[in-house]
Amino acid sequence: MKSFLSLCLFCTLMFSLAPIAQAENTSELLEEAIGLLKQENYTEAREVIAIALDQVDHHLLDTTAAIFPETVGEFTRGEVNAQKAMGMDITECTYRDEKGNELDVRLMGGADGMFGGLAALGASFGGGQKVRIQGRSGSLMDSEGEVTLSLKLKNGKSLLFISRMIDSDGVNSFGEEFPVVEVDESGS
Repeated sequence: MKSFLSLCLFCTLMFSLAPIAQAENTSELLEEAIGLLKQENYTEAREVIAIALDQVDHHLLDTTAAIFPETVGEFTRGEVNAQKAMGMDITECTYRDEKGNELDVRLMGGADGMFGGLAALGASFGGGQKVRIQGRSGSLMDSEGEVTLSLKLKNGKSLLFISRMIDSDGVNSFGEEFPVVEVDESGS
């Protein structure tokens, strides 16, 4: 019985991964999906399209990660993490200076800007000082030792700068040096 279940699991995995093995890129997956649609094999076409869409999403997240500069002032970027979950895109990284101070940067959006807008709205409920950086409005808050600069981008996303080690002026200065406009206009 165990062998049979193992064989079933193996076959399920092999057949579900077959479209990935057969296609080297997203374009080939989409061509495969068109062929399946012409054959009226809608279930398989939907699976292939889902894989292609997942690849496009990962490419967009990778593109977004690439627009975070390696250095901002005296700060050096760490690893960039990009993830997508439940329709929400989050790209984040930590910048560190030579003194060991850290500042997290998060780009949040998705679902037609809804989540980015919610992040900015949530940040604004905490009050704080209203700011305008590189033509983008936001708020600068210091709450229980955590400084957060939240900017609402024109593309519907939010860009947050967060630190427990740097004061409000330092976080605001970092935000002014960060390429906010480039991130906003990148289409990512």
